[in-house]
Amino acid sequence: MPKIDIYLHGQSNVENSDIKAYLDKKVLSLSNVEKFNKEKSNCQYYFLVDISASIPDSEFIKIKEELGKFSNQLGKAETWTLISFGNTGTVVFKEKKAFYNAKKVIEKLENNDANTVLFKTLMDVAGMVDRTKDQRVILVLITDGEDFSKGVATKEEAFKCLKKKNIPVYAQGIETEEKNNVQNLNSLGEFARKTGGAYEKFSSFGKLKKNLDRTTIVTFQNKNNVVSHKEEKLRVEIKKFGLNEEVIVIPENYQKSKQKLCIKSVTKKTENQLEIVFNQDVLYADKINSYDIQYKNKKGIAVKEAVYQKEKHRAILTLDEKIYSGIYNIQCINVKSNTMEQVRCPSYTVKLIGINPYLKYMVLFLSIISVCGIFGIILWMVIRRNHGIIVANRKIYSEKQLDYKNQHVFIYSEKEYKIRVTLSIYKEMIFLKDITVDLIQSIIVGRNQTSDIYFDDEYMSRQHFAIENRKGNLYLINLSESNGTKVNGIEIWKEQKLRPNDRVSAGEYVFIIKF
Repeated sequence: MPKIDIYLHGQSNVENSDIKAYLDKKVLSLSNVEKFNKEKSNCQYYFLVDISASIPDSEFIKIKEELGKFSNQLGKAETWTLISFGNTGTVVFKEKKAFYNAKKVIEKLENNDANTVLFKTLMDVAGMVDRTKDQRVILVLITDGEDFSKGVATKEEAFKCLKKKNIPVYAQGIETEEKNNVQNLNSLGEFARKTGGAYEKFSSFGKLKKNLDRTTIVTFQNKNNVVSHKEEKLRVEIKKFGLNEEVIVIPENYQKSKQKLCIKSVTKKTENQLEIVFNQDVLYADKINSYDIQYKNKKGIAVKEAVYQKEKHRAILTLDEKIYSGIYNIQCINVKSNTMEQVRCPSYTVKLIGINPYLKYMVLFLSIISVCGIFGIILWMVIRRNHGIIVANRKIYSEKQLDYKNQHVFIYSEKEYKIRVTLSIYKEMIFLKDITVDLIQSIIVGRNQTSDIYFDDEYMSRQHFAIENRKGNLYLINLSESNGTKVNGIEIWKEQKLRPNDRVSAGEYVFIIKF
């Protein structure tokens, strides 16, 4: 989860119950309150020193003296970088620790540049800062506020760069006799406060350091590590001190999510509803095409409706059929964690208690017996009314339908329809071979060696399906009661008319029917 550190200056007795924070109206969770410790807290200082000729010599000498002392005021976990700017911005030294002897380098600085590229240097420094590190960054700006970055950088551009990295500017104003000095310093103060920093007249870096050290660090966490990469309002309330401050921040960096996405549980809610509980907030759980549900690893079950309850991390799925007792495998093919990584959810296998699966076969069996009985009665009545039947040329005729001339029966054989059919056979998406037959009546495919085309496949029935030629039209007839036959991914129960290039699935094999 993302961590947000808020530094409160001068607030030394803040209690957990006193403080609340909101990021773009979302309540943040308070995780820690502690005093800043320069010996332990990682802090990086950036000093920007104006070396233009507009800085009075007396002030510049004092600036160099204060810089020479600053190294000894750093804690063990702190570093500082010195950058001068006048005609151009120059890195004097970078990321030096406490007690680094910088006096010789500082003494070489001279305030004789004709121009001041203040805002261009601020933009360059913002680019130097690595905000992926867990550290406090403080930018100390010593200047009279003049800028001559003509056509290169503006005040607003510099502000946007600093806000994107959430870098506060602590400005140390230099008073001069220049005509626009007061106006420049007022603008400088406004700029510093807008970044989340402060402004004061230059006097002592030691005083500034003590004020920055007298800080309370309040750490908040968001519910997930998603960052917006755009401006958001961060509001902090401290009831004890009557504080209600609001600043603009741009969340850019995030911590990697440590929690792995998974399904916590799957339960039967109603006769055709499943309840899936995830261990964290997820995306796309309300889409019906986000799930692939299989019963006993064979039959796919369609999802008619999906409802996601965000607060409980729970999805309610309404299935296209009732839930039977047995093993269900649930694959959340499009469900992802609501994090920056958007991790896919792994599959989940569960044993559910529902309707006895054999009941549906019992109902089907009784239905077939009933239909056969009714058909038998109708057939008997037809035979009786037509004085019997005669089978001729493999077709059934009633006696009334036959013509008798001179005691001879004339039966005309009907036209023979022959279709050349090619079965392209695949297993696990690998092409095996083509089988071509001239189909007049029918062929049977199955595991039994007496079938016209047989396969040694334990997932295939002895007689799995048949392809029948009916007056030039091909029909696929399902002969399997347990393993099932699919045409173009849809399971059929009786028969279906075939079209060229239909895809038939049986057992571990796939057949492309070409004719």
